[in-house]
Amino acid sequence: MQAIELPKEFQIITKKRPESQCGHGYLFRNLKEGRAIKFKHHAKNSCGIYICSANDARTKLGVSLFREGPNLLNMVLFNFISFSVIKRTQIHVPKSTVNSRIVLKMCPGKQRIIFYHESQGTIEIRSLLSLKVIKTYSLLDICQSVQMTDLFAELRTSVDLEYISHLSSIIMLLGSKIVLIADKKYKEPPLVVFNAKEVDRFRSMHYDPTKRMLMAVAISSLLLVEFDNFGVSCMRLLTSDKLGRSSRFLCWNPKEDLIVFSQKVNFKLENYYIMSYKPANLTVVATIRNIPPYGHSYDESTQTLFFVEDGMMRKRVSSLCLKDFNTNFKSLDEPIDLEGQYLTCIPDDGSEANVFKIFYCREALIVKPMPNFDHYSR
Repeated sequence: MQAIELPKEFQIITKKRPESQCGHGYLFRNLKEGRAIKFKHHAKNSCGIYICSANDARTKLGVSLFREGPNLLNMVLFNFISFSVIKRTQIHVPKSTVNSRIVLKMCPGKQRIIFYHESQGTIEIRSLLSLKVIKTYSLLDICQSVQMTDLFAELRTSVDLEYISHLSSIIMLLGSKIVLIADKKYKEPPLVVFNAKEVDRFRSMHYDPTKRMLMAVAISSLLLVEFDNFGVSCMRLLTSDKLGRSSRFLCWNPKEDLIVFSQKVNFKLENYYIMSYKPANLTVVATIRNIPPYGHSYDESTQTLFFVEDGMMRKRVSSLCLKDFNTNFKSLDEPIDLEGQYLTCIPDDGSEANVFKIFYCREALIVKPMPNFDHYSR
């Protein structure tokens, strides 16, 4: 029988998903040599499409989340030293899309993991070692307790969480409010710590257990919250003309009282502003200019910001070390311009990727090209 060619309107043409086109990465074991080892994800061993991860340099443990299907996620606990998988578990969700709001945070001191997925609408406290659910909190119930039920649909896509270990409590961003929830056997009503009636909405939060300090990032302001043994001890609200809708939070170094933000110069370039909150006002102390938004990563153990920029022929990875920054630049009267330190070039594999994930561990650097729809500011 002779094959019949169908009209174009009835022909089905398949294309590879963007994820499968970027299914490889590069490992640099020795940055001085600059030699890259290319690795690929194999379907038989793959946990799915990488979404996000949370790591702890002190315990050498990390937790990663992967999307295996439209309703299935994989949570994997692994060891930094050997890169071996310790435990994995599957999580069934009503719906998992590229833009789903997901929060994954580690609290090694309490051996806890905080996990939130937008489609579930619940906050899960999981065991760090077994990955099993210990306790759940309903986001809708929390919204009802703080009189924000009418904003539930909006808040479920923007919530952020941290775990305050010495208070055994969860701290949560709910739009313009910051809420503290006690992690106890018997659930207690949430406590509103801050209500930003005249401040723009918060976008993210970050907690440093050593200094017992929380930083909440809004569109054009920052809130610093310090805790004592009983709760909140003091707050500082900081503003700057470098913060706004065109800015992005990059990293926070509480040891040096520094925060790094980027601000768009145009569609293709950004300036990195290193700002200090030691003075009464948020002050720019240094600038790195004209960096493309290809991707960045901050390593807390080395206090180093890694980022991708354009080189002469290929894209390259550069870094900025913030360790002892105040000591090295203590005599500055005016902001200075800095340049990133060149580390290595990214091989040109023809993928035309403009977004990269960067991971630094044990003096080794991992760089992974990502689909263009996956952006760092997500």
